[in-house]
Amino acid sequence: MRISWSLALVAVLLLSSMMAVQAEQDPLKTVQVELQPDRDLSSVLVLVTAESSTASGEQSQVRVRIPVEPSAVAYVTDQGMFTADYQVEQQGVNYLIAVDSTEAVVRIEYYFDYQRTENRVRFSYEWLGGSATDALDIRFREPDGASGLSLPVGFNEIGILSDGYRYFEAQLGSLSAADTWSADFEYSKDSASLSLVQSESETKNETNLVVSVIVSILAGLVAGGVIGYVIARKRAASSPVRIVCPQCGRRPKAGDTFCRSCGTRIR
Repeated sequence: MRISWSLALVAVLLLSSMMAVQAEQDPLKTVQVELQPDRDLSSVLVLVTAESSTASGEQSQVRVRIPVEPSAVAYVTDQGMFTADYQVEQQGVNYLIAVDSTEAVVRIEYYFDYQRTENRVRFSYEWLGGSATDALDIRFREPDGASGLSLPVGFNEIGILSDGYRYFEAQLGSLSAADTWSADFEYSKDSASLSLVQSESETKNETNLVVSVIVSILAGLVAGGVIGYVIARKRAASSPVRIVCPQCGRRPKAGDTFCRSCGTRIR
């Protein structure tokens, strides 16, 4: 009986060791987490972009633990993003997302709710691990109309990026698959407007403006052409017709029917 228990204990220890080794293998090259509150919903959109340490074309697995089921999982390639196959393992209240891929970069997206009291918005973000990574960067995108930002220690402004929004970033360095990190974020905002809706509206207004300008230019060209044609016709109609005798070339006087020089009929 003691031998059986000993063997069972050894088996459990070996299994635990194998699981630990498996969890720590193939660390990710980089992981960038982007927090975008009030983007297209009154919540926080989280974009997790993970780059494998293996070369593109080689099989690798990306594992990320998140608090809710994902809204989208995609491969990121030079040609764009494509929907990815993935596995979900529920671990208590969290979900482990595993993506087997030959692409170097994988994107995982999900939403979670924030708390709003009058004009003050608060939320907590937690990195739950899943894969070891050589570098974890957390970015925060300032929402439209936000003020009074309260960001965790270590976040620095990196400026306004190509999408026109102000970003802040914290570089956390390397983490193991079991490491976690959490922080609180706050800001004030008087309205419940969403960034994406405003951006689409601005784009639509810009498009309408361009169309209006083009239509105005075309209308001007058409009107100019019509006016020029009318003026030319009027000038042609008002210009005197110069008649000469077809026989001798002498110019007749007004009212002459026959040439006074050679008698040829001219009218």
